Amino acid sequence: MLLQILLGAGAGVSAGIVTGLTPGVHINLIAGILLAAATSKPDILDIMPLEALGAFIVSMAVTHTFMDFIPSTFLGVPDSGTELSVLPAHRLSLRGFGNHAVFLSLIGSFLSLLATLALLPFLAYAIPPLYEVIKPRIGALILALSFFMIAADFRGGRTLFVFAFSGILGLFALNLPSLEEPLLPLLSGLFGTSVITESLFKNSKLREQKRETLPVSGQMTAKPVLAAFLAGCLTSIMPGLGSAQGAAFVSRFFSSREEKTEKSDWPYLITVGGINTVNFVVSIVTLAVIGKARNGAIVAVRDLFEFAGSGISPSLAVLFACAALVAGSVSVLIGMHLSRFFSRMVSKVPYRMMNLGLIGLISFIVGIMSGASGILVLITSTSLGIIASELNVARQHLMGCLLVPVMLFFLV
Repeated sequence: MLLQILLGAGAGVSAGIVTGLTPGVHINLIAGILLAAATSKPDILDIMPLEALGAFIVSMAVTHTFMDFIPSTFLGVPDSGTELSVLPAHRLSLRGFGNHAVFLSLIGSFLSLLATLALLPFLAYAIPPLYEVIKPRIGALILALSFFMIAADFRGGRTLFVFAFSGILGLFALNLPSLEEPLLPLLSGLFGTSVITESLFKNSKLREQKRETLPVSGQMTAKPVLAAFLAGCLTSIMPGLGSAQGAAFVSRFFSSREEKTEKSDWPYLITVGGINTVNFVVSIVTLAVIGKARNGAIVAVRDLFEFAGSGISPSLAVLFACAALVAGSVSVLIGMHLSRFFSRMVSKVPYRMMNLGLIGLISFIVGIMSGASGILVLITSTSLGIIASELNVARQHLMGCLLVPVMLFFLV
């Protein structure tokens, strides 16, 4: 069985590379297909045991959290949880430091993974009582989080306008009966095609990317990794909150109205790089100790074991933690090589043509996955993202598209 588990983990790393580098292909889609295949054809479980399938999903998900910053950096196409990193990472890539932006996110992912794994015994002990305290106060906590985000970067009615209208758009998209995969057009427009469209209008050009990365001190990584750990833990425990909302919250600690320096975005990219990784690993713990799955891939793991008549025991959680460590160790080594290869390929394509192609690709994926309603949401969210930029309002206020619906769900 050990060999099968290792093979499952290795296959998961390969799948995570594909999903991370391919805009629109998410781990939840692959995990859902695997779950449907295993439950409809139980003979699959005779070939690959449950533990190996679980290791595959865990390794795929962890690898994905390492790789998804590569297209976000060079193409400006966000994946779930990386929306707010698009502008800082894209800004570095326009100056020729795209590989360094990916390097920062890889550092954040790997160091946050190590910190989380080291603290797993503490988390297993602390999460059950903490969840009982948080559970009845979720709506109020999200309201306080929203107020804090707005107050910390308040720029008059512009800020309220962007937050409120993104919230209204989120309510519309998430409650539109004919709209499949509502987050795809919603987040792609607010944080993806809006950035790409602005680049077209401003005639931005992608410089040749430097292969070398710049030195990063241990002191610079300590605070961002701690922030990633805390935000990842919070979002994995609280229903309705995801990595994107966690990133929106911690972004306040790394933003300033002062003139930005060359290194201003570095701590933030390290933090956002780690949040998704922490969120997924802690979700394994929450499933084991409180029986709650806060992640689509973890839901698939839970359903697989429930189909087989078993649950996620502490020993299985340890096994999956080991699979996460192996996947993260491999991914941090492969990630920089893939980043340099990706940047060379991107540099050979005329930037304007590439941006037009990306808008076409995103529109095509949205049309296939979400239909005509999705295209309508994509156009609307793209327009709102451009308006926010023109009003000089920080993009984290566009996260009202998720914060407002979740807050109303728990308060009303």
